Amino acid sequence: MAGLSIRQRTNLADMIRSQITPCWNPPQAEDNSGHVTIVMRIRLGRDGGVLGTPALSRIGGQTAANGAYANALAGSVRRAILRCAPLRLPPELYDAWADVELNFDPRDIS
Repeated sequence: MAGLSIRQRTNLADMIRSQITPCWNPPQAEDNSGHVTIVMRIRLGRDGGVLGTPALSRIGGQTAANGAYANALAGSVRRAILRCAPLRLPPELYDAWADVELNFDPRDIS
């Protein structure tokens, strides 16, 4: 999202995330799961379709005790991205959203 202000980058990330979140069904956290977040890299075509498979960039909060939950959470994010595509995004900002990394936090799902 180079070339955009911090506010524009945040707005664009929120726009993308808001289209994916309705398709996201994160696994139920167990007592020892802790707080896990997923950062996923998404490559998009001009039509908003996903190019290739969304790639896991980082898992925050993963421990030996919650590894299975963290992996299930990452899988649920990947499925949500693919399920909700194509995304509706401003074509004039394609260079900014063609290749993005987004943070997914299950606490944001209510």
